[in-house]
Amino acid sequence: MDGVISAIESRRSVRTFDGNPIDKERENKIREYIQKVDNPFRVPVELKFFDAREYKLSSPVIIGERAYLAGLVPLGPFAEIAYGYTLEKTALFAQRIGLGTVWLGGTFKRENFEKAIGAAEDKLMPCVMPIGTAAKKMSVREALMRKSVKSDTRYPFEKLFFNKSFETPLSEGEAGVFLKPLRMMRLAPSAANKQPWRVVINGGYAHFYKKSDKGFNRGYGDMQKVDMGIGFCHFDLTAKEEGIKGEFIVKVTGIACPKDTEYVISYVVQK
Repeated sequence: MDGVISAIESRRSVRTFDGNPIDKERENKIREYIQKVDNPFRVPVELKFFDAREYKLSSPVIIGERAYLAGLVPLGPFAEIAYGYTLEKTALFAQRIGLGTVWLGGTFKRENFEKAIGAAEDKLMPCVMPIGTAAKKMSVREALMRKSVKSDTRYPFEKLFFNKSFETPLSEGEAGVFLKPLRMMRLAPSAANKQPWRVVINGGYAHFYKKSDKGFNRGYGDMQKVDMGIGFCHFDLTAKEEGIKGEFIVKVTGIACPKDTEYVISYVVQK
């Protein structure tokens, strides 16, 4: 099975599936994986695997799906971030065993999913994820959707990452040990491809900030916090695969933030 970096680089959002159920061997692997998948934020995320037909689960933007992943996370600090990290970690595992996935935040019948998973007032279900084998050819609808949000493009490295302050862009040559984790974070999927993560590198610290856009904080969660969790997943798993030892911490950075940008957390390399 390929590693995390290979999975990140090869993965794309799949909206056109082949219409076949997942074979039992891989279904069992996914079911086993979601029982033990974790996140570094100490927030429990309960993921479940659903047969789409049995539970009448669907989305108008998805074709041929036969299964979904969905989860619940308790309300509280880092709830959406932990959800994003945990489900993206599962998506990367799915990629490594030959299954496709896509994040869905609003284009599905939410009441059906909430009924299937047993939603509660003190828990969030921000997003769901169809899972299965990608069709050999994507639908015209999918091709148009990818084009409309420029799915295959990302902001330049220097627009997302900064050196010591937001006034100085970070070049790849200055990123040091953080180069590969930042490259993989840059590739992370996000709602409407807004790429809300901003990172300031200062010595052995990576300070993470969220650049907020209007319309993403909804009654069932802040979608851009979910995006941050997805980005953290790429960063953290890449660091681990590269042999970097570090941890996420909350820290007073003393760094002035641009408008609509807020501090989230830091990552420190252990010496």
